[in-house]
Amino acid sequence: MSFAFEIAWADHSGRAADLPDYMKVIVSDAPPASATDVANQNVLALDLAMFGLYDDAQAKFQKNFLSEHPVILALFSNQGGKLTLIRPGKPPLDAPQAPIRYQIYKSVGHSSLAVFELAGSHLGTVSDLSWVGPMRGFRDANQVALDSLDLVYAV
Repeated sequence: MSFAFEIAWADHSGRAADLPDYMKVIVSDAPPASATDVANQNVLALDLAMFGLYDDAQAKFQKNFLSEHPVILALFSNQGGKLTLIRPGKPPLDAPQAPIRYQIYKSVGHSSLAVFELAGSHLGTVSDLSWVGPMRGFRDANQVALDSLDLVYAV
């Protein structure tokens, strides 16, 4: 868009009613943004402008860092996650999946943490009963697991 067009468009911006019908879909008749809103957006746009700089810096850092230092990349999941050793000048080395025994222990161990998180996050708001439904659902999942315990992999 040329500068001359921008000036010409700005001169006629107050006459949205004069536009053809097919243009009214595109042009808003909302009041213009306040100077404060525009200023806020200008400053917030700095964050977007930094993404390219961050991407370049990250690529350089990764190249330099990984060329000299080994790193363990851990991606966690319900099965224990995936661990990858990245070594300078060598192909990545993946650790084997966590054994089923570990996965079962993790599942049982995290159950009490889930109960605490669900109930504890509502201790300050006794009248808020939004935790009751999720707690009942989690109780049902615990009961199903408990009913299956005799058939679980020997631990």
